[in-house]
Amino acid sequence: MKTKFLAIFLFSFFTFLFSFSLASASSQTIFTEEKMVNSHQQYSFFDGEFNISFKEGSLNQETKLTVKKILSPLDWPWNFSLLGAVYEFDLENNGEHYNRQIPINIKIAHEQDNGSYKKVFFLDGNNNRWRDLPSKDIYKRNLVETNVHFSYARLAVLYNSDIDTEGEASWYAFKDGNFAASPDFPRGSIVRVFNIENDKYVDVEINDYGPDRSIYPNRIIDLDKVAFEKIAPSGSGLIDVRLKPLHIKRADNDFVFTAEPSLPNISAQSAIVKSENDNRIIFDKEAGKVAPLASLTKLVAARVFLDLGIDLDKEIVYLDSDEKYNHEYVAPWESSRLRVREGEVLKVRDLLYSTLVGSTNNTMETLVRVSGLDRQEFIARMNIFSEVWGARQTKFVEPTGLSSDNMSSPQDYAIIMKEVLKNPLLKEISTTHIHSFKTVNTNRSFRVSSTNQLMRYGTLPINAAKTGFINASGYCLFSSIENGDDNLIIITFDSENRDLSYNDHKRLANYALRQSQE
Repeated sequence: MKTKFLAIFLFSFFTFLFSFSLASASSQTIFTEEKMVNSHQQYSFFDGEFNISFKEGSLNQETKLTVKKILSPLDWPWNFSLLGAVYEFDLENNGEHYNRQIPINIKIAHEQDNGSYKKVFFLDGNNNRWRDLPSKDIYKRNLVETNVHFSYARLAVLYNSDIDTEGEASWYAFKDGNFAASPDFPRGSIVRVFNIENDKYVDVEINDYGPDRSIYPNRIIDLDKVAFEKIAPSGSGLIDVRLKPLHIKRADNDFVFTAEPSLPNISAQSAIVKSENDNRIIFDKEAGKVAPLASLTKLVAARVFLDLGIDLDKEIVYLDSDEKYNHEYVAPWESSRLRVREGEVLKVRDLLYSTLVGSTNNTMETLVRVSGLDRQEFIARMNIFSEVWGARQTKFVEPTGLSSDNMSSPQDYAIIMKEVLKNPLLKEISTTHIHSFKTVNTNRSFRVSSTNQLMRYGTLPINAAKTGFINASGYCLFSSIENGDDNLIIITFDSENRDLSYNDHKRLANYALRQSQE
C-alpha cells in the first residue's frame, strides 16, 4: 500500500513539474474554450477539432476543463510536420479530481488526409521536445486518436511525408504466407493492409525491402501472393491500399518514425551538408575539424589522373611493385586490393573503376605509375589542386588514403568535391554498383562491387559517392544528392561503424531535402 501511494505521489509531483515547465513556455493563444466536465462523457471543442472523453471513474467530481488552440514558438522536429493546430488542455487545480490510472481519450481532427504517416505528439516541457504517443489513424473520419494520463498537455498531430500510408500494392510469389516488402517499414514490422475498394484487410510481416520508389513512385508495398489474395484476386495486379502499422520493429533508422530535435542527431564526429550551387551550408557539426580522410583521398587522385588525358582503353602491365607502397601503411593482408598478378594486362578504364568502385589500393598506385608523372609530382599536384580550390586545411602524402597523414575536414572536402565532380566520368564511376571485366592477356574475369550500401538499395538520389575507412579515421562517407537543379554535398567523418555512417547520411539527406522544400 505504501509503495502504491509513493508511486502515485511521485507521478503527481513529476506531472506538476512537467505542467509547470510547459505553462512557463510562451505561446500565442488563438482561441480558448472552457467547459465543466464529468466522467463517462465526451466533449468537443472548436467545432469538433479537439475531442476529449473521460471514462467512468476518471473524475471524482465535476471539473473545469480549459482547452486552448495555440501557436507554439518551439522548434518542430526536423523530420515531422504539423498537421492542423496545437491544442493545450488543462484540468483545474492541477487535475486534483482526476484519477491518473484511468486514461483520457483524445481525438484530434484534421482537414484532409494527406496519406502520410501520422501520430499524436505531446510537448515534453522538461526536454523541450515533441514526443510521440501510441496513436490510431482513423483515416475515414480524418481523426487521429490517442490516450493520455496527463491532466495538462500540449498535443498536436504530426506527420512524416516520407512515409506513405496510402497508395498502390502489387504482389509477388515468394514465401507463400502473410509477408510483404516495404520501402519504409523495417524488417520484422507488422502492418495491416486494407483494400480501399472492399475494406478487406490482412496483417503482414515485413521481410524484405521494396518496391523501389525511384521506379514505382505510387507503390507503397509489395504483398506476398498468399497475402494479396486475402484482400483481392491476384488477377487484379495492382490495388489501392491503406496501411496501418501495428508494430514497428525498431532499427537504426528510427528517425523515420520517431520525432527528433530541430536538427538531426548524428553519430559522426564532424559533418557538413552544403548546396553545390550557392555554397549555402545547411548543416554543420564541427565541419572545420581536421582529421584523416581515408579512401575519400582516391577521388582527388582520380581527378588528377583524368586531367592528364590518358586514353582509358590504353593497356597497362600490372607490376607487384605497385602495391608495395600500400605496405608502408598496412600489412599486405589488411589492404583492399584487386587480386591481379604480375605481368597481367589491364585497361586503364578497369583500373580506374576498380579503384573507385571497389576502393582497391594497389590499382591506384598502378594508375600513378602510368600517369607519366613522378609519384611525388603526382601527390604534389593533388595538394596544389586542393590549395587552388581553396581547401587550405587539406594535405596529401600518398594517393590511396591508407596514410593517417592524409588530412582534411568536411568543410574542406566539400570545397574539393564541388571541383572534382565537374568531371562527369567520376560521377558515373563512383555510382557504379558492379564493374566486370577481363584481363587482356590472360582472360581472367574480375567482378568489383561497390563498397557503398546506400547505392545498392536505391533509397536516395545519389549521383556521386565514396566510402573511406582506416583505424585512425573511423568511417568516412561522401555523397552528392540530387535536389532538382542543385546537388547537396554531404560529408561525414569518423563514425563508429559503417551502418551508423549510412544512417547519418540518410538523416542528413532527408533533413536537407526537407529544408530545401520549405
